[in-house]
Amino acid sequence: MKTIAKVWGRVILPSGIIYLAIFLAAVAAFSDVIVVDPAYHHISYENWIWCLDVYKSPAWWDLTSDYFFTAEKIVNFAFRLLFHINLAYIFIKREQFLTTRKAVVLTVAAIAILDTVLHYYIRFYVDFYRMYMYGTGNAMLALYMVYCGLKRRKALKPAPPLSADS
Repeated sequence: MKTIAKVWGRVILPSGIIYLAIFLAAVAAFSDVIVVDPAYHHISYENWIWCLDVYKSPAWWDLTSDYFFTAEKIVNFAFRLLFHINLAYIFIKREQFLTTRKAVVLTVAAIAILDTVLHYYIRFYVDFYRMYMYGTGNAMLALYMVYCGLKRRKALKPAPPLSADS
């Protein structure tokens, strides 16, 4: 059981870094692709007409968009699940992360509120939706995973030996 806990503690930092790398790659790759998805974004009539009349999506997008949407949904679901398990581990093993349960709960609540506000803003105030915007909540959780993973490293690092001079 202790080996599982050790392995799980080591997963937190790399999982955050891997998701952030995927998120930044999606920002770079899909920043010029407009997604029309009424479930996540209300598009104005003027923007809808512009999309129909003027906007031309890249040729590669027309051929592969279904694959990218499927991959995006799978990756976001898998990492959301992993991050929630990581949060439970951080909550239970808080001493390894130099934090308190109250701090974990407040941080998770702040991330949830920020995610809600960001999605509201994107839904009603952003002109065009981009594919990477689906993963903004996971990106915030990934940043918290990186933070907690670095704190865990610092907490588990052995203290330097005391010298005889001091």
